[in-house]
Amino acid sequence: MKGISTNPEQFAVWIQSFDICSHLSKSLDEMYNDAEALDKTVKPNRHKEEGKGRRELDAEDRVKILRVLWENSHPLTTETTTLHHITNGQVADGKVNVQDALKIGQDMSTLLSSSLPGGFHAPISKKVVTMKFKPKGVKFNGKIICDLEALFARLLVVGSKRRMELSALFDYELGPVPASIINEYGCLRKGNKSVIVQCLGILVPNPHPPDVVLVDASQLIYHVVWPTSGTVADLAASVGRWLNRYITQTFVIFDRYEQVSAKDHKRQRRAKQYQLLLTTPLPSRDKVMKNKTNKRRLGELLCTHSIGDHIKMVSGADSIVTHDEADISLISYMLDAARRGATTIHILSDDTVFVLMVCWCWKVGITCHLQMERWDVTVFNINLMNLGEQCCSILAMHALSRCDTTSYPAGKGKVSALKAMRVVPGDLLHFIGEEGATDLQITEAVRGFFLALYNQRKSAPLNVARYDIYQKRKTPSALKTLPPTERNAHLHGRRAHLQVLLWKAADRPDPPAVDITKFGWDKNIMLVLNGSPVAPCCTLPAVAAKLG
Repeated sequence: MKGISTNPEQFAVWIQSFDICSHLSKSLDEMYNDAEALDKTVKPNRHKEEGKGRRELDAEDRVKILRVLWENSHPLTTETTTLHHITNGQVADGKVNVQDALKIGQDMSTLLSSSLPGGFHAPISKKVVTMKFKPKGVKFNGKIICDLEALFARLLVVGSKRRMELSALFDYELGPVPASIINEYGCLRKGNKSVIVQCLGILVPNPHPPDVVLVDASQLIYHVVWPTSGTVADLAASVGRWLNRYITQTFVIFDRYEQVSAKDHKRQRRAKQYQLLLTTPLPSRDKVMKNKTNKRRLGELLCTHSIGDHIKMVSGADSIVTHDEADISLISYMLDAARRGATTIHILSDDTVFVLMVCWCWKVGITCHLQMERWDVTVFNINLMNLGEQCCSILAMHALSRCDTTSYPAGKGKVSALKAMRVVPGDLLHFIGEEGATDLQITEAVRGFFLALYNQRKSAPLNVARYDIYQKRKTPSALKTLPPTERNAHLHGRRAHLQVLLWKAADRPDPPAVDITKFGWDKNIMLVLNGSPVAPCCTLPAVAAKLG
């Protein structure tokens, strides 16, 4: 018992040894004379922890143990025949055999004796399976995955047993991460972003021939034929063959990778770095594209390669703007081409650029033909989209419902987000991405969007909506299907605010100077989560899960 505290969880581990410990303590009292212990002239013939002082402390511990015992079920008088935890009633798995530990030990001892001397150095495997009450998670592909749903269910059970008001529990996240927007790995949840193009895009059966073609370089590299056993020069030739189907002026825009960007959270991969040259063997696509340094070096090499007279590979030094993200630079080039009198502008990119095109086409009143081509060669007419004032909110909607630097709310895709955007009252979402927006305005915008997203506009704040959703469902709600708490929703909103702030600066040559540590990221470009307790403090010892 030495060194072991008396909280309920640790106490449950060694309660079965209480009887033998009491017997040993009594025997020690009979072995030594207290008067002898007080006589400083007598040389002690025992360990310092066997003296009177330690025995007094042990007596106090026994009193505390008895007090704790009365607060829990008695393991020997219960009517159940199954093993269970005396603190919270957790039933042991069928594989648990700790109750047979004595017999298992005797059998192992007999087996070892019969194997001697030849089996003296043989390994001894662990046969006793205990009831592990503190599993942190399961290891998968080198990462620890926490069972968030099991933790959520246990917190609800413990809270109800302690006669807590259930609605008060939902003021807490009830998990080590906000499960609705952060996955079990602690990373941003990912969802299908291309749905928004399918919902809003208007197909053009016979697109106008473009004057200017703008291409997202990273997306292009993912869609050209990657040489299986070639060099960077071979890849450049493959890119050239793909782009030469356009006979007009073409700009291929690369990410700059020069500024501290929230996108670096997505780019932080574990792929090995390579010393790439035009003539060196080219690694696989994933080994290059999953490492920021490799991608930057590949872009530099491709920009030095001559692909065609009408094709310009735009490096960071050659760009007319200093935006770090290619998505924003594409819009800057689009606006520049429109100002120069282009009649048809053609852009090849993904869904985020589609949303930016819709917003900026309406915002600046572009009258030339504006077309977006997807990589399956379908072309959409941006001019025909008639969203009106909703174009002011579409950037905030896209950022709050999943982009490269923000999370996808579990089970709430772009279709739900579009519906929510249309019912959010007034101009709440307009504040997202505005340089002068206050924390209160951002909080109200995020709250209004999430309440509409979860169809809980009559519930406020989000903590109340979490409880309302839980109690109205006939089957128990999974933790990830509930909206985040107010505190973590605000941090999510700050990350979205930063991204929209950068998108709204596409008409400027330089991005706004921002400190990302003020927008839901830390200095290592890792997610910042709310530091409040994940559950009421009185429930955590019983659940005994190490969170954080």
